[in-house]
Amino acid sequence: MDKELEGRIVEVNKLPDSLKKQMYALFTTYFEVKEKVFMDDMSKKEKVLLLSDERTGEIKGFSTIKMIGLTVDNTKVKVIFSGDTLVDTFYRMETELIKHYGRFVYERIEEGVKFYWFLISMGFRTYRFLPLFFYEYYPRYNKETPIFEQKVMDVLGTAEFGNCYNKEKGIIIPTEENFLKRTYASIPSKRLANPHIQFFLKRNPGYAKGEELVCIAEITKQNFKSIFYRITKCSR
Repeated sequence: MDKELEGRIVEVNKLPDSLKKQMYALFTTYFEVKEKVFMDDMSKKEKVLLLSDERTGEIKGFSTIKMIGLTVDNTKVKVIFSGDTLVDTFYRMETELIKHYGRFVYERIEEGVKFYWFLISMGFRTYRFLPLFFYEYYPRYNKETPIFEQKVMDVLGTAEFGNCYNKEKGIIIPTEENFLKRTYASIPSKRLANPHIQFFLKRNPGYAKGEELVCIAEITKQNFKSIFYRITKCSR
């Protein structure tokens, strides 16, 4: 059976209720979350990357997107914030999410403008995107977070999550139920030796309760690894 996905980016305010309902139904396959919490979070985003089955048109994955502008230490910073993101397990080997999201990000690189990917990681699979696609990202097991990048994370964490952001731990502690179901939160024993996963568990021991690790990676052509260019077909 073919597992073909097609991707498109849509303005959140142009999403019909029927698609929002499909997204929520897919999300609750993997997460425990109330519909109001899910919908409220999506309403705060600007765009959504939708992945649908080419044959049936059913939504099989998505990622919500928000562009943020801020100033840190008198430096203007541009940020792309990834919100709720998932792909149906049946389609996990597909690369459409990376291809479309990657191209969207790549097209927004500007010379001389600091540009970061803001990622909040509830699960180890999400955190693993960072070492897979970037040379430099934070926090990480083998390098201290630079002062400027830490300030960017703290400003973003506070601005987007208020008192839910624990600055000392770099963790977002939710006030509403929103966590991975036990089946999907568990980490295979063979993966526990991976230093990236060990670090994630050390920094975010409450991940199974829905706590999320604040992460960033600077978006530059030089910071993307070769796998990014192979999948997106963007020019170096």
